[in-house]
Amino acid sequence: MKENYAKINIKEIIVSVVLLIILAIKLMDAQKDTRGVVPHSDNNSFMLENIEVIDGDTIKARLGTGKRETIRIIGIDAPEKDGPYTEYECYGREASDALAEFLEQNQGEIYFTYDSTQSTHDRYDRILAHVFVGEVLVSEYMAREGYVVSYPYGKKSIYAKDIEQGEREAQNNKVGLWDICVVQKN
Repeated sequence: MKENYAKINIKEIIVSVVLLIILAIKLMDAQKDTRGVVPHSDNNSFMLENIEVIDGDTIKARLGTGKRETIRIIGIDAPEKDGPYTEYECYGREASDALAEFLEQNQGEIYFTYDSTQSTHDRYDRILAHVFVGEVLVSEYMAREGYVVSYPYGKKSIYAKDIEQGEREAQNNKVGLWDICVVQKN
């Protein structure tokens, strides 16, 4: 008795494997932790509402789902204001107030974007992101005005050069904390 074996077509196997790999990658991207936030004008930007400033580099905001999240603005480090877990650092209150005023004066299109060089969340489960007011990068604005120092949160962010340039301008012009504080960068 002669047995019939199906001929194995190597090209079909390779195509099938490649398609499975592509499908697996697409599924992993779809499961990226964006917690149901509503996109801004593209799929990488998310609108923020009802913003509360925690300090000069951290905000709480309502996302499109209505859920409030804490967002750590990457690329900068603000002096601490006096709080339950922190002691006051020179220019901490001014940095917090400046961020609050800037966001309040520019209520409109405030959104955040993830950075491909960074994790989406830190060890405190805060979203790590860049925040924009319209087309203005908040971290660069805060650095240029002398309220914060540039700070690579892990790896340098995609906007590190802009933030560092803003910081150099503030240093050279002795603006903000560069005028009245002894600044020690980590």
